[in-house]
Amino acid sequence: MKKILKISGITLLILLALLIVLPVVFQNKIETALKKNINSNLNATLDFKTLNISLLQDFPKMTIALEHSSLVNQTLFKGDTLLTAEKMAFTLNVQELFKEAGEPIAIKSVKIDHARLHLQVDNAGNTNYDITKTSKISKDTTATKSASTPSVFALERYDISRTHIHYKNDSNGFQLTLSDIQHSGTGDLSLEQSTLDTKTAALVSIAVDSTVYLNREELALDARIGIDMMQNRYTFLDNKMHINQLPLVFRGFIQVNDDNQNIDLTLKTASSDFKQALAMLPDTHTTFLKTVRTTGNFDIDGQIKGVMNEKYMPTFHLAINAKDASFYYPSLPKSVQNINLKAEINNHTGLAKDTNVAVQKLSFTVDQHTIDLNASITEVFGNPNIRAHIQGDMNLAYLAQAYPMPSISDLKGLFKADVTTTFDMTTLKNKQYQNTK
Repeated sequence: MKKILKISGITLLILLALLIVLPVVFQNKIETALKKNINSNLNATLDFKTLNISLLQDFPKMTIALEHSSLVNQTLFKGDTLLTAEKMAFTLNVQELFKEAGEPIAIKSVKIDHARLHLQVDNAGNTNYDITKTSKISKDTTATKSASTPSVFALERYDISRTHIHYKNDSNGFQLTLSDIQHSGTGDLSLEQSTLDTKTAALVSIAVDSTVYLNREELALDARIGIDMMQNRYTFLDNKMHINQLPLVFRGFIQVNDDNQNIDLTLKTASSDFKQALAMLPDTHTTFLKTVRTTGNFDIDGQIKGVMNEKYMPTFHLAINAKDASFYYPSLPKSVQNINLKAEINNHTGLAKDTNVAVQKLSFTVDQHTIDLNASITEVFGNPNIRAHIQGDMNLAYLAQAYPMPSISDLKGLFKADVTTTFDMTTLKNKQYQNTK
Protein backbone atom coordinates (compact mmCIF):
# COMPACT_ATOMS: atom_id res chain seq x y z
CA MET A 1 0.00 0.00 0.00
CA LYS A 2 2.83 2.37 0.91
CA LYS A 3 4.54 1.50 -2.36
CA ILE A 4 1.37 2.34 -4.33
CA LEU A 5 0.99 5.66 -2.52
CA LYS A 6 4.65 6.44 -3.11
CA ILE A 7 4.37 5.71 -6.85
CA SER A 8 1.15 7.75 -7.08
CA GLY A 9 2.79 10.67 -5.29
CA ILE A 10 5.82 10.58 -7.56
CA THR A 11 3.54 10.40 -10.63
CA LEU A 12 1.57 13.44 -9.47
CA LEU A 13 4.76 15.37 -8.82
CA ILE A 14 6.07 14.53 -12.29
CA LEU A 15 2.74 15.56 -13.84
CA LEU A 16 2.75 18.82 -11.88
CA ALA A 17 6.32 19.51 -12.93
CA LEU A 18 5.41 18.90 -16.57
CA LEU A 19 2.47 21.30 -16.32
CA ILE A 20 4.83 23.97 -15.00
CA VAL A 21 7.80 23.29 -17.29
CA LEU A 22 6.10 22.59 -20.64
CA PRO A 23 4.69 26.12 -21.11
CA VAL A 24 8.16 27.54 -20.50
CA VAL A 25 9.81 25.11 -22.91
CA PHE A 26 7.31 25.78 -25.69
CA GLN A 27 6.69 29.48 -24.97
CA ASN A 28 8.60 30.82 -27.99
CA LYS A 29 6.94 28.34 -30.31
CA ILE A 30 3.49 29.17 -28.97
CA GLU A 31 4.14 32.91 -29.19
CA THR A 32 5.20 32.58 -32.83
CA ALA A 33 2.23 30.35 -33.68
CA LEU A 34 -0.23 32.71 -31.99
CA LYS A 35 0.98 35.82 -33.83
CA LYS A 36 1.19 33.99 -37.15
CA ASN A 37 -2.30 32.53 -36.88
CA ILE A 38 -4.05 35.69 -35.71
CA ASN A 39 -2.25 38.07 -38.07
CA SER A 40 -2.89 35.80 -41.06
CA ASN A 41 -6.65 36.19 -40.46
CA LEU A 42 -6.64 39.98 -40.02
CA ASN A 43 -5.78 43.09 -42.01
CA ALA A 44 -4.14 44.31 -38.82
CA THR A 45 -1.10 43.47 -36.73
CA LEU A 46 -1.33 42.08 -33.22
CA ASP A 47 1.66 42.73 -30.99
CA PHE A 48 2.36 42.47 -27.26
CA LYS A 49 5.15 43.13 -24.79
CA THR A 50 5.01 39.90 -22.79
CA LEU A 51 3.25 36.54 -23.02
CA ASN A 52 2.63 34.16 -20.12
CA ILE A 53 1.32 30.61 -20.47
CA SER A 54 -0.28 28.38 -17.85
CA LEU A 55 -1.63 24.84 -17.90
CA LEU A 56 -2.52 24.95 -14.20
CA GLN A 57 -5.03 27.82 -14.22
CA ASP A 58 -7.75 26.04 -16.22
CA PHE A 59 -6.44 22.50 -16.78
CA PRO A 60 -6.79 20.69 -19.19
CA LYS A 61 -7.13 23.91 -21.20
CA MET A 62 -4.29 26.34 -21.71
CA THR A 63 -4.44 30.00 -20.59
CA ILE A 64 -2.45 32.55 -22.56
CA ALA A 65 -2.06 36.00 -20.97
CA LEU A 66 -0.81 38.98 -22.98
CA GLU A 67 0.39 42.19 -21.38
CA HIS A 68 0.54 45.61 -23.05
CA SER A 69 -0.90 44.39 -26.35
CA SER A 70 -1.97 46.40 -29.39
CA LEU A 71 -3.85 45.91 -32.66
CA VAL A 72 -2.79 48.26 -35.48
CA ASN A 73 -4.57 48.68 -38.83
CA GLN A 74 -2.82 47.69 -42.06
CA THR A 75 -5.36 48.80 -44.71
CA LEU A 76 -7.14 52.15 -45.32
CA PHE A 77 -6.41 53.29 -41.78
CA LYS A 78 -2.84 52.00 -41.89
CA GLY A 79 -0.87 52.85 -38.77
CA ASP A 80 -3.93 53.75 -36.68
CA THR A 81 -4.21 51.88 -33.38
CA LEU A 82 -7.55 50.11 -33.17
CA LEU A 83 -7.05 48.50 -29.76
CA THR A 84 -4.68 48.63 -26.80
CA ALA A 85 -4.99 46.59 -23.61
CA GLU A 86 -2.91 46.27 -20.48
CA LYS A 87 -4.00 42.65 -20.00
CA MET A 88 -5.70 40.08 -22.26
CA ALA A 89 -6.13 36.41 -21.34
CA PHE A 90 -7.42 33.61 -23.60
CA THR A 91 -8.37 30.06 -22.68
CA LEU A 92 -8.24 27.42 -25.41
CA ASN A 93 -7.33 23.83 -26.14
CA VAL A 94 -3.61 23.36 -26.79
CA GLN A 95 -4.08 21.88 -30.28
CA GLU A 96 -5.73 25.09 -31.50
CA LEU A 97 -2.35 26.82 -31.60
CA PHE A 98 -0.91 24.39 -34.12
CA LYS A 99 -3.48 24.74 -36.90
CA GLU A 100 -2.47 25.76 -40.37
CA ALA A 101 -2.25 29.51 -41.05
CA GLY A 102 -5.68 30.83 -42.08
CA GLU A 103 -7.66 28.39 -39.93
CA PRO A 104 -9.61 30.12 -37.14
CA ILE A 105 -8.71 29.41 -33.53
CA ALA A 106 -11.55 28.24 -31.26
CA ILE A 107 -11.12 30.37 -28.13
CA LYS A 108 -13.17 29.24 -25.12
CA SER A 109 -12.96 32.31 -22.88
CA VAL A 110 -11.54 35.84 -22.98
CA LYS A 111 -10.65 38.34 -20.25
CA ILE A 112 -9.71 41.93 -21.13
CA ASP A 113 -8.63 44.58 -18.63
CA HIS A 114 -7.78 48.26 -19.06
CA ALA A 115 -8.41 48.35 -22.81
CA ARG A 116 -9.03 51.27 -25.17
CA LEU A 117 -10.93 50.65 -28.41
CA HIS A 118 -11.16 53.35 -31.09
CA LEU A 119 -13.81 52.81 -33.78
CA GLN A 120 -14.05 55.18 -36.72
CA VAL A 121 -16.09 55.71 -39.89
CA ASP A 122 -14.58 58.17 -42.37
CA ASN A 123 -16.46 60.55 -44.70
CA ALA A 124 -16.51 57.88 -47.45
CA GLY A 125 -18.11 55.30 -45.13
CA ASN A 126 -14.95 53.21 -44.62
CA THR A 127 -14.59 51.61 -41.18
CA ASN A 128 -11.36 51.00 -39.30
CA TYR A 129 -12.80 47.91 -37.58
CA ASP A 130 -13.52 45.88 -40.74
CA ILE A 131 -10.22 44.01 -40.42
CA THR A 132 -11.16 40.38 -41.11
CA LYS A 133 -9.55 39.08 -44.29
CA THR A 134 -11.97 37.89 -46.96
CA SER A 135 -11.91 34.12 -47.31
CA LYS A 136 -10.68 32.76 -50.65
CA ILE A 137 -12.59 29.51 -50.22
CA SER A 138 -14.90 28.80 -53.16
CA LYS A 139 -18.66 28.81 -52.70
CA ASP A 140 -18.83 25.06 -53.44
CA THR A 141 -16.60 24.23 -50.47
CA THR A 142 -17.85 26.85 -48.01
CA ALA A 143 -20.42 24.58 -46.36
CA THR A 144 -17.96 21.71 -45.97
CA LYS A 145 -15.25 23.99 -44.58
CA SER A 146 -17.65 25.62 -42.11
CA ALA A 147 -18.82 22.25 -40.87
CA SER A 148 -15.31 20.96 -40.23
CA THR A 149 -13.64 24.10 -38.86
CA PRO A 150 -14.39 25.37 -35.34
CA SER A 151 -15.50 28.99 -35.18
CA VAL A 152 -13.11 31.63 -33.91
CA PHE A 153 -16.09 32.82 -31.83
CA ALA A 154 -16.57 29.50 -29.99
CA LEU A 155 -16.66 31.42 -26.73
CA GLU A 156 -18.28 30.18 -23.55
CA ARG A 157 -17.49 33.23 -21.41
CA TYR A 158 -15.89 36.64 -21.72
CA ASP A 159 -15.15 39.45 -19.23
CA ILE A 160 -14.23 43.05 -20.00
CA SER A 161 -13.23 45.42 -17.20
CA ARG A 162 -12.08 49.04 -16.82
CA THR A 163 -12.33 49.57 -20.58
CA HIS A 164 -12.94 52.65 -22.76
CA ILE A 165 -14.64 52.59 -26.19
CA HIS A 166 -14.87 55.61 -28.48
CA TYR A 167 -16.90 55.57 -31.72
CA LYS A 168 -16.68 58.44 -34.19
CA ASN A 169 -18.52 58.86 -37.50
CA ASP A 170 -16.92 61.61 -39.58
CA SER A 171 -19.77 61.64 -42.11
CA ASN A 172 -22.42 62.89 -39.65
CA GLY A 173 -20.42 64.16 -36.65
CA PHE A 174 -21.84 61.51 -34.32
CA GLN A 175 -19.68 60.42 -31.37
CA LEU A 176 -20.36 57.78 -28.74
CA THR A 177 -18.08 57.19 -25.76
CA LEU A 178 -18.40 54.38 -23.22
CA SER A 179 -16.08 54.77 -20.23
CA ASP A 180 -15.28 52.58 -17.22
CA ILE A 181 -16.93 49.58 -18.86
CA GLN A 182 -17.59 46.46 -16.80
CA HIS A 183 -19.09 43.84 -19.13
CA SER A 184 -19.45 40.06 -19.07
CA GLY A 185 -21.24 37.42 -21.11
CA THR A 186 -21.85 33.68 -20.82
CA GLY A 187 -23.12 31.28 -23.46
CA ASP A 188 -21.90 28.71 -25.96
CA LEU A 189 -21.20 30.64 -29.15
CA SER A 190 -19.92 27.51 -30.89
CA LEU A 191 -23.57 26.51 -31.46
CA GLU A 192 -25.58 27.64 -34.47
CA GLN A 193 -28.27 28.89 -32.07
CA SER A 194 -27.54 29.94 -28.50
CA THR A 195 -28.49 32.38 -25.74
CA LEU A 196 -25.98 34.87 -24.38
CA ASP A 197 -26.50 36.28 -20.86
CA THR A 198 -24.78 39.66 -20.47
CA LYS A 199 -24.27 42.26 -17.76
CA THR A 200 -22.99 45.77 -18.50
CA ALA A 201 -22.16 48.89 -16.51
CA ALA A 202 -20.59 51.99 -18.04
CA LEU A 203 -20.62 55.78 -18.31
CA VAL A 204 -22.11 56.90 -21.64
CA SER A 205 -21.53 60.16 -23.54
CA ILE A 206 -23.19 61.13 -26.83
CA ALA A 207 -22.40 64.18 -28.95
CA VAL A 208 -23.19 65.36 -32.47
CA ASP A 209 -20.71 67.95 -33.75
CA SER A 210 -20.31 70.32 -30.81
CA THR A 211 -23.65 69.51 -29.14
CA VAL A 212 -23.46 67.16 -26.13
CA TYR A 213 -26.63 65.12 -25.45
CA LEU A 214 -25.33 62.81 -22.72
CA ASN A 215 -22.24 63.49 -20.60
CA ARG A 216 -20.90 60.50 -18.63
CA GLU A 217 -24.34 59.32 -17.57
CA GLU A 218 -24.55 55.99 -15.76
CA LEU A 219 -25.66 53.08 -17.95
CA ALA A 220 -26.56 49.61 -16.64
CA LEU A 221 -27.87 46.77 -18.80
CA ASP A 222 -28.74 43.14 -18.08
CA ALA A 223 -29.65 41.43 -21.35
CA ARG A 224 -30.41 37.94 -22.64
CA ILE A 225 -29.62 37.79 -26.33
CA GLY A 226 -30.73 35.00 -28.64
CA ILE A 227 -28.02 34.39 -31.26
CA ASP A 228 -28.58 32.70 -34.63
CA MET A 229 -25.11 32.29 -36.16
CA MET A 230 -26.46 31.01 -39.50
CA GLN A 231 -28.70 34.04 -40.01
CA ASN A 232 -26.41 36.50 -38.17
CA ARG A 233 -29.47 37.52 -36.17
CA TYR A 234 -29.36 38.80 -32.57
CA THR A 235 -32.68 38.87 -30.73
CA PHE A 236 -33.09 40.80 -27.47
CA LEU A 237 -35.13 38.69 -25.06
CA ASP A 238 -35.32 39.67 -21.36
CA ASN A 239 -33.66 43.06 -20.95
CA LYS A 240 -33.42 45.62 -18.16
CA MET A 241 -31.62 48.90 -18.75
CA HIS A 242 -31.03 52.00 -16.59
CA ILE A 243 -29.75 55.39 -17.75
CA ASN A 244 -28.86 57.07 -14.47
CA GLN A 245 -31.85 55.76 -12.51
CA LEU A 246 -34.31 55.74 -15.42
CA PRO A 247 -35.50 52.12 -15.96
CA LEU A 248 -36.15 51.03 -19.55
CA VAL A 249 -37.10 47.79 -21.28
CA PHE A 250 -36.64 46.95 -24.94
CA ARG A 251 -37.41 44.17 -27.39
CA GLY A 252 -36.56 43.30 -30.97
CA PHE A 253 -33.64 42.16 -33.08
CA ILE A 254 -30.59 43.21 -35.08
CA GLN A 255 -29.68 41.23 -38.19
CA VAL A 256 -26.19 41.67 -39.65
CA ASN A 257 -26.10 41.31 -43.45
CA ASP A 258 -23.16 41.52 -45.86
CA ASP A 259 -23.56 45.25 -46.55
CA ASN A 260 -25.99 46.52 -43.90
CA GLN A 261 -27.75 45.84 -40.61
CA ASN A 262 -31.51 45.36 -40.31
CA ILE A 263 -32.80 46.73 -36.98
CA ASP A 264 -36.22 46.43 -35.36
CA LEU A 265 -36.35 47.51 -31.69
CA THR A 266 -38.99 48.90 -29.35
CA LEU A 267 -38.22 50.85 -26.18
CA LYS A 268 -40.34 52.02 -23.25
CA THR A 269 -40.19 52.91 -19.57
CA ALA A 270 -40.64 50.08 -17.11
CA SER A 271 -43.38 51.99 -15.22
CA SER A 272 -45.15 55.38 -15.36
CA ASP A 273 -43.91 56.90 -12.08
CA PHE A 274 -42.97 60.56 -12.61
CA LYS A 275 -39.86 60.05 -10.44
CA GLN A 276 -38.37 58.45 -13.57
CA ALA A 277 -38.37 61.87 -15.26
CA LEU A 278 -36.15 63.28 -12.51
CA ALA A 279 -33.85 60.28 -12.95
CA MET A 280 -33.00 61.55 -16.45
CA LEU A 281 -31.21 64.54 -14.93
CA PRO A 282 -27.43 64.47 -14.37
CA ASP A 283 -26.20 62.37 -11.47
CA THR A 284 -25.39 65.49 -9.42
CA HIS A 285 -29.12 65.84 -8.82
CA THR A 286 -30.27 62.21 -8.71
CA THR A 287 -28.72 61.89 -5.25
CA PHE A 288 -31.84 63.71 -4.01
CA LEU A 289 -34.23 61.15 -5.54
CA LYS A 290 -34.47 59.03 -2.39
CA THR A 291 -36.44 61.74 -0.57
CA VAL A 292 -38.45 63.36 -3.39
CA ARG A 293 -42.23 62.98 -3.44
CA THR A 294 -43.95 62.90 -6.81
CA THR A 295 -47.40 62.64 -8.39
CA GLY A 296 -48.51 62.12 -11.97
CA ASN A 297 -47.32 60.02 -14.87
CA PHE A 298 -44.24 59.90 -17.08
CA ASP A 299 -43.71 57.65 -20.09
CA ILE A 300 -41.18 57.08 -22.86
CA ASP A 301 -42.24 54.97 -25.83
CA GLY A 302 -40.13 54.49 -28.92
CA GLN A 303 -39.35 52.39 -31.97
CA ILE A 304 -36.23 52.03 -34.13
CA LYS A 305 -36.81 50.22 -37.41
CA GLY A 306 -35.04 49.92 -40.75
CA VAL A 307 -31.72 49.39 -42.46
CA MET A 308 -28.39 50.88 -41.40
CA ASN A 309 -25.71 51.18 -44.06
CA GLU A 310 -23.20 53.73 -45.33
CA LYS A 311 -25.96 56.17 -46.33
CA TYR A 312 -28.98 55.42 -44.16
CA MET A 313 -29.76 54.83 -40.52
CA PRO A 314 -32.99 53.22 -39.25
CA THR A 315 -36.04 55.43 -38.98
CA PHE A 316 -37.20 56.06 -35.42
CA HIS A 317 -39.92 57.56 -33.28
CA LEU A 318 -39.57 58.50 -29.61
CA ALA A 319 -42.47 59.94 -27.60
CA ILE A 320 -42.01 61.49 -24.15
CA ASN A 321 -45.06 62.38 -22.06
CA ALA A 322 -45.74 63.71 -18.56
CA LYS A 323 -49.23 64.59 -17.39
CA ASP A 324 -50.48 66.51 -14.32
CA ALA A 325 -47.23 65.78 -12.46
CA SER A 326 -45.54 67.40 -9.50
CA PHE A 327 -42.52 66.91 -7.27
CA TYR A 328 -41.60 68.10 -3.80
CA TYR A 329 -38.34 67.82 -1.87
CA PRO A 330 -39.05 67.81 1.91
CA SER A 331 -35.82 69.73 2.53
CA LEU A 332 -36.99 72.65 0.34
CA PRO A 333 -39.83 75.13 1.00
CA LYS A 334 -41.58 75.03 -2.37
CA SER A 335 -42.78 72.44 -4.91
CA VAL A 336 -43.14 72.26 -8.70
CA GLN A 337 -46.76 71.70 -9.77
CA ASN A 338 -48.82 71.19 -12.94
CA ILE A 339 -45.99 69.67 -14.95
CA ASN A 340 -47.08 68.70 -18.46
CA LEU A 341 -44.82 67.56 -21.26
CA LYS A 342 -45.57 66.23 -24.70
CA ALA A 343 -42.57 65.82 -26.99
CA GLU A 344 -41.49 63.68 -29.95
CA ILE A 345 -38.23 62.93 -31.73
CA ASN A 346 -38.70 61.55 -35.24
CA ASN A 347 -36.84 60.52 -38.35
CA HIS A 348 -38.97 59.19 -41.20
CA THR A 349 -36.38 59.06 -44.00
CA GLY A 350 -33.34 57.32 -42.50
CA LEU A 351 -31.14 60.34 -43.32
CA ALA A 352 -29.50 61.85 -40.24
CA LYS A 353 -30.19 65.43 -41.35
CA ASP A 354 -33.94 64.77 -41.31
CA THR A 355 -34.12 64.18 -37.55
CA ASN A 356 -36.77 66.48 -36.04
CA VAL A 357 -37.78 67.38 -32.49
CA ALA A 358 -41.23 68.66 -31.55
CA VAL A 359 -42.02 69.92 -28.05
CA GLN A 360 -45.76 70.37 -28.35
CA LYS A 361 -46.10 71.42 -24.73
CA LEU A 362 -43.85 71.99 -21.74
CA SER A 363 -45.31 73.79 -18.75
CA PHE A 364 -44.84 73.94 -14.98
CA THR A 365 -45.84 76.11 -12.03
CA VAL A 366 -43.91 77.22 -8.93
CA ASP A 367 -45.95 79.12 -6.34
CA GLN A 368 -48.49 80.33 -8.95
CA HIS A 369 -45.74 81.44 -11.35
CA THR A 370 -46.04 79.51 -14.64
CA ILE A 371 -43.80 78.94 -17.66
CA ASP A 372 -45.35 77.57 -20.88
CA LEU A 373 -43.23 76.57 -23.90
CA ASN A 374 -43.65 74.92 -27.27
CA ALA A 375 -40.99 74.48 -29.93
CA SER A 376 -39.97 72.56 -33.02
CA ILE A 377 -36.48 71.84 -34.35
CA THR A 378 -36.08 70.49 -37.89
CA GLU A 379 -32.87 69.14 -39.47
CA VAL A 380 -31.33 68.58 -36.05
CA PHE A 381 -28.15 67.03 -37.52
CA GLY A 382 -28.01 69.41 -40.49
CA ASN A 383 -28.76 73.12 -40.16
CA PRO A 384 -31.18 73.17 -37.20
CA ASN A 385 -34.22 75.38 -37.78
CA ILE A 386 -35.96 76.44 -34.60
CA ARG A 387 -39.50 77.72 -34.13
CA ALA A 388 -40.44 78.44 -30.53
CA HIS A 389 -42.91 80.24 -28.30
CA ILE A 390 -42.41 80.92 -24.60
CA GLN A 391 -44.86 82.67 -22.32
CA GLY A 392 -45.01 83.15 -18.58
CA ASP A 393 -43.45 84.71 -15.53
CA MET A 394 -41.19 83.31 -12.82
CA ASN A 395 -39.55 84.49 -9.64
CA LEU A 396 -36.09 83.02 -10.20
CA ALA A 397 -35.42 82.68 -6.48
CA TYR A 398 -38.29 80.18 -6.32
CA LEU A 399 -36.46 77.76 -8.63
CA ALA A 400 -33.70 77.12 -6.07
CA GLN A 401 -36.39 76.83 -3.38
CA ALA A 402 -38.17 74.07 -5.30
CA TYR A 403 -35.35 72.15 -6.97
CA PRO A 404 -31.92 71.28 -5.45
CA MET A 405 -29.20 73.20 -7.29
CA PRO A 406 -26.03 72.95 -5.15
CA SER A 407 -23.89 74.88 -7.65
CA ILE A 408 -26.33 77.82 -7.87
CA SER A 409 -27.41 79.49 -4.64
CA ASP A 410 -27.94 83.15 -5.55
CA LEU A 411 -30.69 83.12 -8.18
CA LYS A 412 -32.93 86.19 -7.90
CA GLY A 413 -35.05 88.49 -10.00
CA LEU A 414 -38.31 88.34 -11.94
CA PHE A 415 -38.51 86.76 -15.39
CA LYS A 416 -41.40 87.62 -17.74
CA ALA A 417 -41.71 86.58 -21.38
CA ASP A 418 -44.10 86.40 -24.33
CA VAL A 419 -41.90 85.62 -27.31
CA THR A 420 -42.36 83.85 -30.64
CA THR A 421 -39.20 83.31 -32.69
CA THR A 422 -37.92 81.58 -35.82
CA PHE A 423 -34.24 81.18 -36.74
CA ASP A 424 -31.62 78.70 -37.95
CA MET A 425 -28.22 77.97 -36.45
CA THR A 426 -26.20 78.80 -39.57
CA THR A 427 -27.39 82.42 -39.62
CA LEU A 428 -26.59 82.76 -35.90
CA LYS A 429 -23.07 81.39 -36.40
CA ASN A 430 -22.59 83.84 -39.26
CA LYS A 431 -23.98 86.68 -37.11
CA GLN A 432 -26.74 87.35 -39.63
CA TYR A 433 -29.11 88.41 -36.89
CA GLN A 434 -31.36 90.27 -39.33
CA ASN A 435 -32.65 86.86 -40.50
CA THR A 436 -33.94 86.01 -37.01
CA LYS A 437 -37.66 86.66 -36.60
